[in-house]
Amino acid sequence: MLEKNENPYPAQIEWVKCLTNIHLNRYPDSDYSELKNKLAKTIDVDSCNLSLGNGSDEVLQSTIFALTSASDEIVSFSPTFSEYKRICELRDSKYVEIKLEPPYTPDMKLMVQHALKYNPKLIILCNPNNPTGQIIKKAEIIYLLENTSAYVIVDEAYIDFGGESVLPYIQKYNNLIVLRTFSKGYGLAALRFGFAISSRSNIERIESKRAPYNVNQFTVAAVLNLLDNLESIQLNIEKIVMERERVQSVLNRMNIPYIESSGNFILFKSRNLSNLKESLSEASFSMRFFDDNSLKSYVRFSLGTEQQNNEVLKMILACEEGRQHD
Repeated sequence: MLEKNENPYPAQIEWVKCLTNIHLNRYPDSDYSELKNKLAKTIDVDSCNLSLGNGSDEVLQSTIFALTSASDEIVSFSPTFSEYKRICELRDSKYVEIKLEPPYTPDMKLMVQHALKYNPKLIILCNPNNPTGQIIKKAEIIYLLENTSAYVIVDEAYIDFGGESVLPYIQKYNNLIVLRTFSKGYGLAALRFGFAISSRSNIERIESKRAPYNVNQFTVAAVLNLLDNLESIQLNIEKIVMERERVQSVLNRMNIPYIESSGNFILFKSRNLSNLKESLSEASFSMRFFDDNSLKSYVRFSLGTEQQNNEVLKMILACEEGRQHD
């Protein structure tokens, strides 16, 4: 709990209504036509601009395998989502990290310089970035798109909580691929649903690497139902954003260094990591601690409910003051 950037408010699904249309002895529609049409209408694209997957991790893998070859150079910032490196290693790609110094602000001028000098096949941006929560401005991403021949994946897993989406630009820039997920803002992590949005030609290539029937019928039914109830999702997102601002103001008053976040999590610095880890464990909480040398003194706090956040803030303060949490 409070470790995996999950939404503390589960999606409200009308399961009785959903289950009436599920036949356990039948495969899903292999093209996912109904779901694609409804999702496309919701985000204002054509259904031919979508590739669906069992979570955005699977879509990311399909995209990398579709658009690159083994030994191609793939570039991203560091620190960022660790799954990028893992999938690139599966692809036998040359994964290059542009390392950032605290406070880890994405340096897009450095990225453009690297792209112009080394001509990578693919660039991956996480916006807002995980684990720092920082955003890359839309104008900076467009500048990159216009100054590189590389494909640019923009992972917008946390875009519901802040930042500017580049989704409206998929037709203008053929080298742009946007990834989205229903695991974060939509509170549907257990059912694993993600998708890529790009030009028709890119999607056709991504679809060629997609496994058949990769999104199960329960997920399809739940997402279709959820798309009819977006008001409740938006209310939950607003609650999380309000909590994020409140928790950051509390950390500020406690003089605990943190990086201002646009995600559903906060990366803060702790002077007493071992005590904090012990206190969290005793209270059945967990947070994300890092082995990476550049992040060793940092902890990522996934925002929970107000009550959960208050409990954790008490533990953080007690540990920073050298006390045991009661």
